[in-house]
Amino acid sequence: MKLRPVLATLILATLTFAASLAWAAPPTDLSLTTVSKNPDGTVLHTIKSYLRDGTKLRMEILSAQGKMEAVSVYRKDKGLVYGLEPDTRTYTQSELKDGDWERELFAVFPESGHKLQKTGEATVLKTPCEVFTSDLTTLTMTFTLAKGSGVILKSEWLQKGQVMQIDEATAFSLAKPALALFEIPAGYKRRPIVK
Repeated sequence: MKLRPVLATLILATLTFAASLAWAAPPTDLSLTTVSKNPDGTVLHTIKSYLRDGTKLRMEILSAQGKMEAVSVYRKDKGLVYGLEPDTRTYTQSELKDGDWERELFAVFPESGHKLQKTGEATVLKTPCEVFTSDLTTLTMTFTLAKGSGVILKSEWLQKGQVMQIDEATAFSLAKPALALFEIPAGYKRRPIVK
């Protein structure tokens, strides 16, 4: 797995959540599947995000071939983070540190600290959206946000006018995801965190 696309995705995730804070009330429940691609359309990876009750977040990262690479469950209600490893049916548990929750939500909502400038409107997955740009130090980001919720349904990373990466939703719902997604699956064994 290449570090650059994963790092870019994590940064996007962080930016995404913060932007939602600028909207009146971000949704407390959602399911979102986002595919990250190179400009030529080559799939880098897929991220599945699930939010329930505004206090439980699950992030799944799948390889370009669809293999599960990482699963993290953030339980703000319990102050815990679980790292699930489906291949070994094990998990790690750690304390939810200051900033972890907000950083992970950036994958779903844009960061409030960024100046977003509205540039148009669009439709993604039959959902009316508003398009915004944000100029960062070395990048320009374009966000296509679902009207009313501020959820990022599409984003583009541009550097010196060239598209570097495109992230686009392939599934989106504001329905409450199953509670089981935020629990440790039956049969998983806890393992210590190696430092």
